[in-house]
Amino acid sequence: MKRIFLLIFLTILTNCLFSAVLPVSSEIGEVSYAKEGSNEALLLAPFLEEYSTSWIEKYVKEELYQSFSLFYSDTLLALLPLKNPIISTYKDYKVNIKDTISGALITVYTDEKLKITSLGIKVDPQAVQEESQSNQWRL
Repeated sequence: MKRIFLLIFLTILTNCLFSAVLPVSSEIGEVSYAKEGSNEALLLAPFLEEYSTSWIEKYVKEELYQSFSLFYSDTLLALLPLKNPIISTYKDYKVNIKDTISGALITVYTDEKLKITSLGIKVDPQAVQEESQSNQWRL
């Protein structure tokens, strides 16, 4: 009986010690490592590129091109590419991305094909204005 108890205890202890536990951020939730080919890696990729018309065509749901451009262009021109992002685990068609340099927090909402349908962006307006002024040549 003691052997069975000891075997069960060691099995549980081993699983607890060596299972992959992802860190949790108070701002974005469970942090993902964004392994190549994962949903997280696919959703992080657009935010590592400069924002442009081709960016919209590549990553945004087609029916939303015009409204997306109208609502987000100025902010994304100033923010992208993110310099040091961390990303949450993709869940319920949503992922959170935090840029640790600018402090920008972006919530990305997608459809089932991982095309962006909407964004929630929280930034320090002063930081965005300064970045926008330093990148005016991109406009």
